[in-house]
Amino acid sequence: MEIPTGVCRIRIDPIEGKILLVKSLQVFADDKEIVPIIENVMSLGNNRLIVNTDPSIIFDNKGYSRVCCYINAQILKINDFQGLIGELNLQKKMEIQAIMETLDQIKKEAEANLQEKNSEIVRAVEKDEEKQKIIDELKEALSDKEAELKEIKENLERLKKELEISKKEISLNKNNSVNAKIDELNAQVDSLNALNLQLRNQIDWRENQIEEFRKSLSWRLTTPVRYLGGGFLNLMQKTYVSQCALEALKILFTKGPGEVIRACGRFVDRTYHSKEADLIAPGKSRNNKDGYCAYDAEYQE
Repeated sequence: MEIPTGVCRIRIDPIEGKILLVKSLQVFADDKEIVPIIENVMSLGNNRLIVNTDPSIIFDNKGYSRVCCYINAQILKINDFQGLIGELNLQKKMEIQAIMETLDQIKKEAEANLQEKNSEIVRAVEKDEEKQKIIDELKEALSDKEAELKEIKENLERLKKELEISKKEISLNKNNSVNAKIDELNAQVDSLNALNLQLRNQIDWRENQIEEFRKSLSWRLTTPVRYLGGGFLNLMQKTYVSQCALEALKILFTKGPGEVIRACGRFVDRTYHSKEADLIAPGKSRNNKDGYCAYDAEYQE
């Protein structure tokens, strides 16, 4: 449909003197879909009922040049309209009943929640009362402790004063005893310094004697003898017989000749009769009357 110039508002009357049940409606202005205005309309599910014997579709002209309207509607008679109204009323009643049932359920839940909240409040009040009793008891105990603390502080102050007096008395006595002790220690230090000086003089004198002895002609002449004697001693320590001889000399100088004889007896017994000695008394030879181990290179003095 072409729109004349100068038109501000457009009204489309699909039918005259009838009631329409609109199932679908699309309005295009210049190939662009727009939303029209429908007066006295009632929604019935996906459909719309125009409750007017002169149904009309209205929209404002915003410079459109061409309009197309596609409508799918059913013409209702009076009986059909009344039946539709009855169905609508029944649907509304069912919706209202469902809403009432929902409200009742919400009311019951609210009452249950309210009762539960009241119970929680009662329990909380009881707990608060118990807590208040505990707080009162703690306050009483705290007041008692504060009184005890005050008494302890007074005693502490008194003891501090007594301690200061005792410190002064002890300090006076201590100064006297310390001075005497210092004098005694100073005297000991002086005597020790004198003894130290005397010992140092003796050490210097001994060192000078040793140095003079080392520079003497006799010490220089006996150097080869000492060198040969040291080599001979090292050579003897490397052989088993020489080790035994050295050990015998050590025993001679430390234990005496009798111990050397007993050690030699043990050595002979260990060398020639080791098997018979083990059969007679394992670990102890026939000549071992005093309980010594058999003589060897590891003989302990």
